[in-house]
Amino acid sequence: MIVKRLALAFILFLMTISLCLSAQEREHPVLGSLSGQVQDASGAAVAHASLELINSGGLVVATAQTNESGSYVFVAVPIGKYKLKANVTGFKTFQDSVEIGVGQTSRKDVILDIGSCTMTVTVCASLPEPVYNAVFSPTAKNDNSHLIDGQLTKLKFFIGLHDTKSALKLPLWTVNPKILEQKQNVPLTITMTCLACAVDSVQSQVMTYSNQQRRSSQAEFQFVPLRSRADAQTGASNILIDVVNGGVRYDHLVIDIFVEKVDQATQRAKNKNKIILADFPQAGPEVPEPAPDLIITVRPQTLGPLELQLDPINPELRKRFSSLYLKKGELRWFQTEDLTTDELATVEAQAALTLRGIADKKDLALQQALAQSPAGSINLDTTDYVTLSNSDREAILKSFLSIGQYFYSRLFQDAEPDLKEMIKRLEGFSFPDNHNLRILVRTNGVSFPWQLLHEPSQANEEGFWGFRYELIVDSLAKTYPGLAPSTFTPADVGTSVLGVYKAVEGESVVVSTLAHKQANYFKSKMASHDSYIADSNISFLDILKANSGQLGFVLVYTHGSSGVIVEETADGHLVVQHELQGPRLIFSQTGYVGPIDLMKLAVGTDTRKKPFLQKYPVVLLNACETGTSSISPGVGLTLPVALLHLGARGVITTESPVSDVFAYNFGNDLIDKFAEGKDIAQGLLEVRKKYSSLGNPLGLLYSFYGGSEITGSPNPRR
Repeated sequence: MIVKRLALAFILFLMTISLCLSAQEREHPVLGSLSGQVQDASGAAVAHASLELINSGGLVVATAQTNESGSYVFVAVPIGKYKLKANVTGFKTFQDSVEIGVGQTSRKDVILDIGSCTMTVTVCASLPEPVYNAVFSPTAKNDNSHLIDGQLTKLKFFIGLHDTKSALKLPLWTVNPKILEQKQNVPLTITMTCLACAVDSVQSQVMTYSNQQRRSSQAEFQFVPLRSRADAQTGASNILIDVVNGGVRYDHLVIDIFVEKVDQATQRAKNKNKIILADFPQAGPEVPEPAPDLIITVRPQTLGPLELQLDPINPELRKRFSSLYLKKGELRWFQTEDLTTDELATVEAQAALTLRGIADKKDLALQQALAQSPAGSINLDTTDYVTLSNSDREAILKSFLSIGQYFYSRLFQDAEPDLKEMIKRLEGFSFPDNHNLRILVRTNGVSFPWQLLHEPSQANEEGFWGFRYELIVDSLAKTYPGLAPSTFTPADVGTSVLGVYKAVEGESVVVSTLAHKQANYFKSKMASHDSYIADSNISFLDILKANSGQLGFVLVYTHGSSGVIVEETADGHLVVQHELQGPRLIFSQTGYVGPIDLMKLAVGTDTRKKPFLQKYPVVLLNACETGTSSISPGVGLTLPVALLHLGARGVITTESPVSDVFAYNFGNDLIDKFAEGKDIAQGLLEVRKKYSSLGNPLGLLYSFYGGSEITGSPNPRR
């Protein structure tokens, strides 16, 4: 009996402890936490997604929302088993089991699949289309498009639901369907051109559009609008936005803005802690580099022939050609007859071979000219030019003619009738002020040396575009943020680096000697207070890196190579061999600088905010084969493209081998033009014409790659 009583008492004791513990758990439950990340099927983070934790009774015990990186966390949740549910517009509803343990943070990542209108998510049919948004801050009069004279302004550009503060009006909201149809994330290069700005007027940023999220990241630009650069009466002007992907321009938007005059005393009272540019003395009136009169965009197609777009910027041209280059108010794409990307590669390869034949002394006319010329005898004491007799000059012009005529005819003469008519009129067009036609060629994947284009009916220098127009070739694929300031003067140079060739013992010292002479000539002509001479690849790269914020001019006189060797077999066939080093500047027999070496300089620099070369230097690569023309077009990065990515405002290069003394004299004459304050395209054209007047057309071997202050058309996208 005593034993039974003791057992019963023990059981009651245990029950009492159990009841006490349950009460404590109810009052102070054991807690845990749950975290994870929400992504779409492509791996992109889904921001602002709502999640729920549901207990076994079907009740929601906690909610959470993902941050900008798609991460979420539930804290202080009672331990146990739950259902985790995510319901995000445009995606299938996600639901899965999770267990939160004692004293630990459990993890559950969520992958969302795109919803279907026939499945659980029925709202997709009514989802609003994402649109372009352009939001300015600050604005005057609470108007989305009225900006304040002289005040630092921010522009946010993005794709998403329509923002009521957007300055874009219909139909400029509309996003190109090719962007919206992409299943993967789409990187877009956004170029902003401010026509009412004095500096930082052209900037580029990269943003990414996510089809799963139906929105993009933001491209942000800062600039200072000036009433003095807008319409004198109304203050009206434009912001141009180009949307580019993979070298193809998807959209060109024109935002109407108005720059408001603001009483400065009132403005200062409202903006005590803000800096207003108009508060400070302004410099004298700028004389900007001339904008191009005409932009030609060439777009290679994966399938089918090339396409061309002609965009007259000059008002005289717009007035004259509006019926030809516009279609329903939009810029037309003209299609060439059947010039495909593959055929273009063949044409370019043949052009490169012909250029080498002209310039590497295999051309009989050039051989004879060099043999008879004082400069051709490599006499370092002479400053004579390589001059040609009339017969030699005509023979070399015919060699150039054979390159450009075929390409010209395939681009223009075999194209649509309207394009042929427009080109014909342009060839004969003259401006009232008699200035040279300024052409900007925008292209990606087309490396033909455009200065060699030749109108077949004019078998003389005037038929070559390189002798007629101020010609710039620009790359649609460049990614540096913005283009150069609108002016270039010798005072901009400040700091320069002069790369020279270093001969080794027993090697001819001709190039090495001329390199130092050209460096000294540059220093005597230009207002460069700090000039560094680099005679090795290591010192050249080190100086570029150490002075990336000050360099205004880069001059290189060395050997160079396109990265290929052309050999002639015994039976007369040409064999092309690719060199392991690729395109490069050669500072010595063992010291090279290639495009990748240049790009590595910017490692660690956020080039979306500022370029590596912050003063946008002019670059003159006075070495053989430094341009983009090569035996195998598009095989990889080239020297001028790498330099443009780093921030160069313009790169003058050679498209083939050039003779040492000719390069020395031609380079010195270019330096003279820069010292006179000539802009780059104009200076190159004038030096080319000077040599032509001496009977020497070899200035066509030099090309100009670079940006332009105007990257799009003032014509609105309607």
